[in-house]
Amino acid sequence: MENTIERRIMWGDLDSLGIVFYPRYYEWIDACGHLFFDAIHLNLGELWVERKLLFGLVETSCRYVRPGRYDDRIRITTRIRELGLKTVLLEHDIRHAKDNERMVLGLEK
Repeated sequence: MENTIERRIMWGDLDSLGIVFYPRYYEWIDACGHLFFDAIHLNLGELWVERKLLFGLVETSCRYVRPGRYDDRIRITTRIRELGLKTVLLEHDIRHAKDNERMVLGLEK
């Protein structure tokens, strides 16, 4: 199972060098994790309210391959990379929509 979203890099996403300010990738990855769980019918807010089940973030990383620039259209695909007894490792593959070249590989555990 995977979930893909598309977005456009906006002016406010950039740093003074005109490339995506790296914390933006973590914001997008966090949002895509929530959207992934929604897509598989596990809304994290509902899990907390109904079952008192909460997911804590224990590790996160990004490998930057190609910079994002203003007005680039990107595709973020989220999938489960590993599923343990008490952990799930999500992989977030961020690619340029035009040429499908990888820009960032992000992980959340």
